[in-house]
Amino acid sequence: LISLSLVLAGAVACHAAQPFLTQISSTSWVLGNDLWNATIGPTYGKPIYFNNKEIHKRQMAGIFPSSIQQDSGGELELDNQAADVFASGDDFIDVRFNTSNGEFHWVLFDGLPGAYQYFINSTLPVLGIFRSLVRLYNATCVNGHTAIKDEALPLYSSILAGTKVQDETWLTADGSYITKYDWSSFNKDLAFYGVYGSEFGSWYIRAGRDHLNGNHLKQELMASSSNVLPAGKILAPWMWYLHNGSVTGALQRAAQEEAAWPYEFVTDTAYQELVVHVTGSIVLSDGRPAAGAAVFLGDANANETSLDQGRGLYYTTYADSNGAFEFQHARAGTYGLEAWGNGGSLTAVTTRLVVDEVAVTAGVNEVSLWQLEWALAAGRTLVFQIGALDRMTTGFCIGGEPTSMR
Repeated sequence: LISLSLVLAGAVACHAAQPFLTQISSTSWVLGNDLWNATIGPTYGKPIYFNNKEIHKRQMAGIFPSSIQQDSGGELELDNQAADVFASGDDFIDVRFNTSNGEFHWVLFDGLPGAYQYFINSTLPVLGIFRSLVRLYNATCVNGHTAIKDEALPLYSSILAGTKVQDETWLTADGSYITKYDWSSFNKDLAFYGVYGSEFGSWYIRAGRDHLNGNHLKQELMASSSNVLPAGKILAPWMWYLHNGSVTGALQRAAQEEAAWPYEFVTDTAYQELVVHVTGSIVLSDGRPAAGAAVFLGDANANETSLDQGRGLYYTTYADSNGAFEFQHARAGTYGLEAWGNGGSLTAVTTRLVVDEVAVTAGVNEVSLWQLEWALAAGRTLVFQIGALDRMTTGFCIGGEPTSMR
């Protein structure tokens, strides 16, 4: 695990209206604005202040901007060696922390309760996990929210009283289970998630999700890859958002961020080389439209399955009833395209469509792939079928119940 983090050396109340970065020792810095601040050190960050209140209490609570587990299971820490203001505008600063494995950026705006964050890779190892986390006082943030669940979090005392039966899963005395998998949802569906209470909420908002590995069905803590990521790959940006604890407020902010994507403050040339619309349509070889098909834009000439790809950028969508599809804001490059059945009229389609090389060229507003033909299997007779051919488990007993433990 590589843990890029913030060690907060001292408590600082918010006092500066504009975003700021202040170095307080050779290995620690304070950053924030008039609403919040955090002290950043070589391993993790605390204390964290929001509206002049400290929002964490436990000894190890704090901000861990990136926690990276190597595929071998080993753990490292991203080492904050130096910090500077990499870029600035009338109402923001982009603070860069240089580490041995790349650059971790915090983008701070006037009056923004939180910050945008992104990482530029240089020498990350083969990854098991790349994730971002903020650990807060669990007596204050008592509720959790993901794309599939919004309710009170389990009590820590209940976890301690349970019997651990597998990875982060406990059997309680009444026969029920507490597991982190209760809250897991598909990466590409997860526009925002967080924890909250009556006083405040802490949220991650991901307006752009093209840096997340895998296809529509990928479930992961953040991003991962079975290969070394290319130097210069940008992970995110995402937003860490603090506010009064309202889920509705977080939803509204997520919609605002979706409308603002892609962000103009990222100065990387390749990041800004975008094609607004990549469109096309798919027809089956028997003449039917590929209605509702899952369509994926990923690595060209890939050796991995679309679920396992992790080196590049990945875009997902579904075809409409006429087989037409669209990807928005795809970065320029050469991709591979894949489509497969997602139930409905494709429930018995056993093949998939693969186009090895799709050129998305910068400098145009739209790239049209015209009509793609999807070859069906020939000379086969259906004997029996369980469920739809949609790469999901909904045709099986308790399938489609991701929180069930039986």
